[in-house]
Amino acid sequence: MTLETRDSAPARLRSSSVISGVVRSGRRRAVGTIALHVAPNDRGDVRVAVVASRRIGDAVRRNRAKRLIREAVRATSWEPGHDAVVVARPAIVGVGMQRVASDLADAAASLGVRA
Repeated sequence: MTLETRDSAPARLRSSSVISGVVRSGRRRAVGTIALHVAPNDRGDVRVAVVASRRIGDAVRRNRAKRLIREAVRATSWEPGHDAVVVARPAIVGVGMQRVASDLADAAASLGVRA
């Protein structure tokens, strides 16, 4: 079994202070199952954080929501030079990958960060 590596996959945004800064001062667009917060960065790359609060449900539902969002992030082409925080909304419970990917692509396009 071989693992595929994706060179175009965005890096993870790990610092809580940077995540809070993006949410506080970045531009925001909510579409259906997700809310996308975006702020420019000086690094020239794309970094993404995924957040699912307890409003989504128990741990199983939160983890499924985060898995769906991470896969949608990988499938989206991003304009370089941005930090993004993708927040799961309660509408994500019970929907499939197609819907989440479509909502993320719509939000990214409306904010001008989709390549």
